[in-house]
Formats: sequence, structure tokens, C-alpha cells
Amino acid sequence: MSDVALDSDFWVLDTETTGFEPRAGHKLIEIAGVKVSSGMITGENFQFYVDPLREIPSEAVEVHNLTREDVIELGNGKIFKDVADDIIHLLSGQTIVFHNAPFDMNFLDYELEAVDLPKLSDVAGTIIDSLQYAKTIHPSKKNNLDALAKRYGVDSSNRDYHGALLDSEILANTFLAMTKAQSHLSVSQITKSMKSKRREVSLSDIVKPIPKDLSVKLKALSVDDNTKEEHMKYLKSIDEQLGW
Repeated sequence: MSDVALDSDFWVLDTETTGFEPRAGHKLIEIAGVKVSSGMITGENFQFYVDPLREIPSEAVEVHNLTREDVIELGNGKIFKDVADDIIHLLSGQTIVFHNAPFDMNFLDYELEAVDLPKLSDVAGTIIDSLQYAKTIHPSKKNNLDALAKRYGVDSSNRDYHGALLDSEILANTFLAMTKAQSHLSVSQITKSMKSKRREVSLSDIVKPIPKDLSVKLKALSVDDNTKEEHMKYLKSIDEQLGW
């Protein structure tokens, strides 16, 4: 695939969903994107709300403030199948930026396959994961969208809830600021930078075997219910920092 200059056209996309995993029955409820050309947001965008044909869990509503009734009203009752052809038409052959691309692509590929259309990963041009890009630039810092926007001086003060179109606009401005700060002018420069800063870490680098003379002295420990509950809260907090 030929290199893509970042002063050419590309899309910045985001999705909202009912949960984390489509194979567990979770569904897309919003897909939106903004177009960038010559290093500027063009004003061209799209936004689809789709009825997930299931209730939206309260914990997801707390993130994006969308109930199923809201989605049905905003999308005029459309389901994913009604907008799937438009998505393929808009994005085939295009360079696309996502923040945490595996999450969004997982849902889009799954939903497109479910309506007998090709996966986005098969028809799109180049997919750029701005979260992974940010992690190579700022490996010891938070790299969720709010943190990055603040770091690069992008206004996200009206982001009370996650919303696919608003988040796409914030991400587009942030991504442009990131690439400008790094003097990266093409996709190949981004990928080369990410590869050069990535270090493979094996389990043996961080886990050392317990000496035999010490292991026989260790006592088995049990975990009480309160500790288990705190651990689950900690895991949930990790989920909430997926980079949205």
C-alpha cells in the first residue's frame, strides 16, 4: 500500500455502543466521523444513530447519556442495516483515524458481517490508532482523549458525555496537533516512529522465579469478599480508561 500524506484527505471516526464486546450481544448505537483535508477539518461529517434492538445498560448510559428511546428518536428508528451501505460507501479506500481502533473496528466489522457486507478492515485504506500513537509519544502519561486534548490545548470543555460526533471533532483537532508537534507528515512517518519506540517485553523481564529455599516458607493466602470487591472496582476503572 502506498504511503498516505497527512495533508491529503482522511476521516476521524468514533462510535458509541451498549458495552464492550459485540460477541457478548453488545451493539453499536452511534457512528460518526469528520473529514480532514490539507490539515484542516473541512466541515464535512456524518452521524448515524441506530437502534440496537436491545436495552442499553445503565452503566453505558452513564458514559454517553443515550437511552434506547433517545437513539430511536434521534435515528428515526433506523437499525444498523439501514445505514450499513452508506458506511461502506463513505469509508471504502479511505484513511481512518480512531482512538483505540481495535475497539471501534471490532464493532464495525462484526455489525457489517452480520448484514452480509464486507468488513471495514477489508475495504478501508489505512487505519491509524491515535491511542497507540499517543502511547509511543507519551509512554508514561495518560493518553485518553480528555488528557490528550488538554495536553495539546484542544478545547473539550463541552464534553460532559461521550458522543461520537463531538469526540471525532475533538480527536481530529488533537491528532492534527500531535502530528504537527512531532513533525510527522505521513502515515509512514507515524508507523516508523511507533515501531522505533516500541520495545518487546517478555514475561521473564518482569516476573522472576521465587527461590526454592524461600518458596517452601510461604504461606497460602486467602482473599476475603471485600478484597475481591475492591479488585473488581479496580478492574472496572481500567475499563473506563480504555482511551475514549
